[in-house]
This record gives sequence, C-alpha cells and structure tokens, in this order.
Amino acid sequence: MAQIMKQAMKRAGTTALAFGIALAGTIAFGASPAAAAYKCNGDKQHKEFSTPGLNTDFYIKLCVVRESGSNKYVAYAYGNWKDGGGVVDKFEKFDIYLRLEQGDVAKASSYCEMGPAIYLDATADFDRYGDENGFALDCDLEATKNTTSRNNWTADAFINYNINNDGKGTQTWSLGGTGSIA
Repeated sequence: MAQIMKQAMKRAGTTALAFGIALAGTIAFGASPAAAAYKCNGDKQHKEFSTPGLNTDFYIKLCVVRESGSNKYVAYAYGNWKDGGGVVDKFEKFDIYLRLEQGDVAKASSYCEMGPAIYLDATADFDRYGDENGFALDCDLEATKNTTSRNNWTADAFINYNINNDGKGTQTWSLGGTGSIA
C-alpha cells in the first residue's frame, strides 16, 4: 500500500510540475491561440518646435492591434510633450490625423486638436483618449475597423501645425507608420 501511495504522489507531483511549466511558458511567451496581434513603432518619434518662450518638444508613438479573439483592428497613438504652456499660445493649430490602413489605403481615421491642451499644460502625457488632465476632451486618437480581412494592417499619421506668430502658416509633420500585422 505504501508503494502505491508513493507512485500516486510521484505522478501527482510530475503532473503538477508539467502543468506549471506549461503555464509558465504560456505566460512568458504569450503562447495563447487567442493572443492579439500588434505592432508599434520602435521609439517615440520626436520633434522640437521653435515656439514662443521655450521650444516645445513633442513625442508620439503609433501602434496597430487586432484585438484578441475578434475581427476588430485598432490604430492608436500615445506620447507626451514638454515645455508647452506659457503666457502666449504656442500654436495656432496642432492637429493630429491618425489612419488605420490596409495596404496603404485608409480604412478608418480619427482626429485630435491638441493645441489647446499644449497651451494649458507645460508637460503632459496623452493616449488614445486624450491628455491626462482632460484639456483635449475632443481628442480621439483611435481608429477602428471590424473586418475578417487579415493582411497588411498598419497605423499611420501626420500632424498639421501652425506655430503662433512665426509667419510660416500651417506646416505638416509626416510621421513614420508602423509595420504591418495580419
């Protein structure tokens, strides 16, 4: 009887160990069949703008994702700025145009007027829902599309900006897009 108990305990321990290793592998390597596909730019893209007062630095990163277990594709942006705010508006315009693309063809888009938030906050982070202090309430830096077509999805964007009192009018900063996902 003692021998049977030893064998049963050994089997239970081996089974528990095997389950633990499999679970750890799934967590460590994301080996889930329902895992989301995603791709982001390597580093945040950066531009320093020669604005009134201190120059304003703006950082942005683009991502594209297929949500886990669904046919929903999402392009989104996040980042931050430094040296905004001040007694004079930094920008007459600072608008971000985000696109969810399939094979370089826009399938969905969104828009964010970020200028007022940059004017009101010296430094802040933003994500797909606006800035951290809620000054860019009309922002929507998320473009979505439901589809069963699973190839060549990317995120791309550009920013139209007009620096206050510089006499140059509206200019465009074209951002580098993401790699593609299926």
